[in-house]
Amino acid sequence: PALQLMGALYMGNKPLLHCDQKVAIVAEQMLRMLHACGMPKEDVDFLMGPGTTMEEVIKQAKPRSTLFTGSQKIGELLAAKT
Repeated sequence: PALQLMGALYMGNKPLLHCDQKVAIVAEQMLRMLHACGMPKEDVDFLMGPGTTMEEVIKQAKPRSTLFTGSQKIGELLAAKT
């Protein structure tokens, strides 16, 4: 997701980075590195937790677009539910 995150930032978007608890420490460290390099903390929202958490965020926020980098099975499930 790092490449997709950087692309979203480059285009002027404020992305929400969601990671499962199993890999959240890697994403958190990447964000810490970006902050240390000068990226404002307000530029990215970070959310960790199970997929059901993100499902609720998508339902309530109704984003214009969503980029999903997980499995096809979960992506199709999210697309059907939201």
